[in-house]
Amino acid sequence: MWKWCTLISPKAEILPVCERYTPTWMYIAVGLVFLLVVSISFISPSSLIALLALGAIALGAGAFLRPQLALLLVFAAAGLPALLIPVPGHTMRLVEPALLLCVVLVVLYRPTVKLGISHALALLFVGVAMISFINVPDISTNLDVYAADKRLYEILLGIVAFFCGTFLVSYIKNISSFLLALLLCNIPLYLIGLFQALHWPLPAGLEFPGARASLLAEGRLWGPTSGAATFGLYLVNLFALALACWLSGTRKWERYAGGAVALVTALEIIGSGTRSAALGSALVLVIALLLTRRYKMLLMTIAVGVLCGALFFKDIAPLFFHAQTSISNRLFLWQYALQLILAHPWLGIGLQQFHLYYGSLIVSPDSLLNAHGVSVHQQYLELALEGGIGWFIVAILLLGSICYACWESFKRSWHLLPLAALLVLLANIVTGFFDVPLDKAEGSICLFLLAGMALGCTKLAVAQGSTIVPKNPSRPAPGKDIPASTSGDARPNARKTVRTIAFQLLFWGLTGPVMFPVTALLTHYLGPDQYGEYSFTLPFLAICALLSGTGMDQLIIRRLSHLPRERWSEHLSYAAGSRLLSTGMSIVSICLLALLLPLDSELRNMLMLGTLSLFFSYSFNGWRSIFTHGFRAEQKTTVLIVLESVNRLITACVVVLVVLLHLPLLWAYVLIIYSDLPCFLVQVFIARRRFGIRIRFSLPWMRKHLLGSLSLTGYDALALITNQADILLLEWFTGSAQVGLYALALRISDPLLAMAFTFMNGLYPLLCSTFEKGRTEFARLYHEAMRILSLALLPLSIFVSMEASAIVRLLGGERFASADIIVQLLFWATAIIFYSQLAVQSCMAANMERKIPYVAGVGTVVNILGNLILIPLYQAVGASVASLISEMLSLILFTVLLRRHVAVLRTCLVVLQVFLGNLPMLAFLWWQQQASLLLTIPVSVALAIAGSIAVRALTWRDVLLVRRFLFSRGIERSSETGSRDPRSYSDRNSPPIPVFTDFQDVSNCPTLILPRIRV
Repeated sequence: MWKWCTLISPKAEILPVCERYTPTWMYIAVGLVFLLVVSISFISPSSLIALLALGAIALGAGAFLRPQLALLLVFAAAGLPALLIPVPGHTMRLVEPALLLCVVLVVLYRPTVKLGISHALALLFVGVAMISFINVPDISTNLDVYAADKRLYEILLGIVAFFCGTFLVSYIKNISSFLLALLLCNIPLYLIGLFQALHWPLPAGLEFPGARASLLAEGRLWGPTSGAATFGLYLVNLFALALACWLSGTRKWERYAGGAVALVTALEIIGSGTRSAALGSALVLVIALLLTRRYKMLLMTIAVGVLCGALFFKDIAPLFFHAQTSISNRLFLWQYALQLILAHPWLGIGLQQFHLYYGSLIVSPDSLLNAHGVSVHQQYLELALEGGIGWFIVAILLLGSICYACWESFKRSWHLLPLAALLVLLANIVTGFFDVPLDKAEGSICLFLLAGMALGCTKLAVAQGSTIVPKNPSRPAPGKDIPASTSGDARPNARKTVRTIAFQLLFWGLTGPVMFPVTALLTHYLGPDQYGEYSFTLPFLAICALLSGTGMDQLIIRRLSHLPRERWSEHLSYAAGSRLLSTGMSIVSICLLALLLPLDSELRNMLMLGTLSLFFSYSFNGWRSIFTHGFRAEQKTTVLIVLESVNRLITACVVVLVVLLHLPLLWAYVLIIYSDLPCFLVQVFIARRRFGIRIRFSLPWMRKHLLGSLSLTGYDALALITNQADILLLEWFTGSAQVGLYALALRISDPLLAMAFTFMNGLYPLLCSTFEKGRTEFARLYHEAMRILSLALLPLSIFVSMEASAIVRLLGGERFASADIIVQLLFWATAIIFYSQLAVQSCMAANMERKIPYVAGVGTVVNILGNLILIPLYQAVGASVASLISEMLSLILFTVLLRRHVAVLRTCLVVLQVFLGNLPMLAFLWWQQQASLLLTIPVSVALAIAGSIAVRALTWRDVLLVRRFLFSRGIERSSETGSRDPRSYSDRNSPPIPVFTDFQDVSNCPTLILPRIRV
C-alpha cells in the first residue's frame, strides 16, 4: 500500500514523502543474513573481520528500515577512498557497496517517480560510452593499471548514483537536516586533512600508499586521496553543498553549521593548492550570493577575502605556484588532443586510450608523464577525444539540462536542494575547463547522486501538485512576475533607477578591472602593429551596427513603456525580425565594402569574420540589443548585468588562452570576438521565456521601425563618426603603429565612457519628469547631477593625467612609452563627454531633440577637420588634440542650448568648487611623481575626499542618499502600504533628503543607446 504524506512542521521544508509498509519477508531475510554473518564470524580467524561484518549488517539493516541512511553511507564512503576492500579480481572502494545497497533498496521498495529528459540523456551518455568501448575494447587484468574497462565501470557508477538519488529522495523528510548530515559524514575527511597540515601520523589505511612521500615536499594536503588535485576537486563539491546550507538552511543552527563547514572546506582547498578548485570555489561563492540576493554579504566576503589574501599571501602563494611544467604540459596535451579530435571526430580514439598515442610522441624525460595515468587535464576535450564530438554534445546537454531543471525549481520554490545541486554542478563545470573532475569516481558519484535527488524532489512535488514552501514566504520567489497593474514594485521609480545604475557600476567594478591586465597581456603579445590591425576592424563593425538601425532601440523602449505587459511579446517579436533583417543587410554591405577596399588579406578576413558577431556581440548594439529592451523597460536588469559580467570574464579567459597557445592574429581575433556567443544564447533563452519573443517579419512593422528611427540613427551616426574618425584617419596617414598607441589610450579611457552612458541612460527618465515641473526643479536637478559628476570625474582625471606614464608602462610596456600624452588628452576628452552627454540628455528632456543633430554635426566637422590638419603634423597626439577640441566645443554649444532651462553660472561654479577641493591631491601627485601606484592611489583618494568635504562639495547627506537607495527598503514599503502606515518615510527623524528623491521616474521617452566598442 502506497500513499503520499507531508511532514507537518513549521520549521521544516515541506516535501512529498513516501510512507512505506515493509513486508514481513524483508524482516525475515534481514534476520537470516544477520545469523549467517554471526555464524561466519565465529569460525573466522580474525576478530576484526567479525566486527566489520557485524557493523556492515547493522548498517544494511538500518538502511532497510530508513532508506535515507543508504544515501548518507554513499557520501560517507566517498570521503574515504583510501579504505579499500580486496576481493578476487578487484579492489573495491567503500563507495561501491554503499551504492549497491541503494540499488537493492530501489529494487525492493520500487518507489514511483516520473523520469525526465535528463535521465534519458544520462542513458544516452552511457550508451555512447559503451559504443566507444566496443569500438576500442581494452580490458586489463592488472589491478594497478587503469584501463578502459575501469573507466566504463566508473561512468556506470555515476549514472547509477544519478538514478538512485532520483528514486530514494522520496524517503527524506527534512532536506535541510539531511544535507547538513551529508556534510557531517565527511568529518573524517576533514580530520585527515587537519592531521596532514599538522604533520601528525595517520594509520596506513587512511592514506594512499606513496602519496605522502611525493607530496610532502610541496606542502600541499592530499587527504585520503591519491593526490592533492584529487583532494581539491572533491572538496569543491562539499564547499558548494556547505554554501547552500549556509545561505538557505531552514533552522538558524543549520545555517551556522553550514557556514562553519564552508569555512573549513575553503581552508582545506587552499591547503590542497589546487588552482582549478580554488577558482571554481570562488566563482560558486559569488554565484550563490547573487542567486540568494546577498549583495551586502558579497561585498563583505570580497573585502574579507582580499584582506586575508594580502595578510597571508606569503603562506598561501607557494601552495599555488606549481612547477612550470604544470602549465606547459597542459598546453601541450590540449594541442595534441585537438589534433586527435580532428583526426577522429565521430567515434573518438576510445576510452582511456590517450596514453597509447602519447607514448608514440617524442617527449623529453623531464616532461614525461605516467604511461598509464596520463590525462588530457581538460574534461571537455577528453570527452570529445575518447567518445567523439557526439559524446561531448550529449555530456553538455546532460549537464545543461540538470542545471536548467535545478534553476527552474529553485526559481519557483526558493528551495535548498535545487540550489545545492545547481552550485555543485556549476563548480564541476568550471573546474572541468582546467581538470577532469568527472573522472574521479567519488566526486562523480556525489555529484550525480545530489543531482538525481534534486530532480526527484522536483518531479515528486509536481506529480502530487504540491508546492515546496519558500524559506522566506514574505519575499516572492525570484522567478515570479508581478503584474504591473497590481504591484507597486513594477512601477518605474527613482529608487529602482538608482539601484540599477549602482549595481551595474558595482558589477563593472568587480569584473572591469580584470580587463586591464588582460589588455596588458594582449598588447604585449601582439605589439603595436598587430594590435593596431586588431583595433582597425572595430570602427567597421561599429558602422555595421549603425546601419542595422540603432535608433529603433530608443523607440522600442518608449513604446513598451506605453503598452500593457501582455502586448510586449508582439512588439518585441516584430522588432526582432526587423532588426535581424537590417543587421543581415548591413553585414552584407560591409563584406562587399571589405572586398573592394585595398586591404591586406589577413585584415580583410578578420573584418569579414567579425561582421557576423553583430548578431551576438556585447561590444556593439546589434541584434542582441533587441533581447535587452524588455528588461530595461521594466527596470529589472539584474540578468543583463550578470551576463555582461560573466561575458567579460569569459573574454578574459579567452585572451589568456590565446597568449598561452601562441595563436596567430587571425585565430586570436576570431576567438576573442566570438567569446560573446555563449552569454548571448543564455540571454536569448531567458528573454524568450520571460517575454515570449518569437522572430516575426512584417513589411509595415519594418518600415515603422526603420523609418521612424532615422532621426535618432542619424544622431548616433554623427556621434560614431566623431568617436571613430580618428582611428580611420590615423591608419590612413600613419599606419598601424600609431593606431596601436592610440588604441591603448582608448582602452584606458573607454571604461569611463561606458560608465558615462550607464549613468546618463539611468538619469534620463528623471530629467524628463522633472522638466514638466518647471525650470526651478529642472535646474536644481541639473545642478545636482553636475556636482555628482564632478566629484567622480575630476579626481580621476587628475590622477590619470599625473600617473599616465606609470599606467601606460604597466599596461603596454616600454614599446608604448610615447602614448603618455595621448592618454592624458583622451582622458580629459572622455571626462568632457560625461558633461556633454548630460547636456544632450537634458536637451532631449527639454524637447529640443531637433537641434541636437546640428550641434553634433558641428562637432563632427570640427573633429574631422582637426584630424586632417593635426594628424600629419603630430600623428596620434594630433588626433587626441582634435578629439579634445571637438568635445569641448560640443559641450559649449549644448550648454548654450540649455541656457534658458538651467542656471549656467551656478553650474560652472559647482564644477570650480570641486576642482578647488582636488588641488591638495594635485599637489601631492606633482610632488610624488616617481612614487609607486600602491602609495599614490590610497593617499590620492583620501586627499580627494578630504578636500571635497573641506570646500563643502561633498556632504554627509550624500552618504545617506547612497545608503538609503541601495540598502533601505522603507521607501518601497511605505509607498505600497499607503494609508495603512500613517508615518511616511520623510516624516521620520532623518536629515534632509537630496533632490533626487523628490522626483518620480518615467520611461515614456527614448533613452540614448550608442554603439559601444570594447577592444
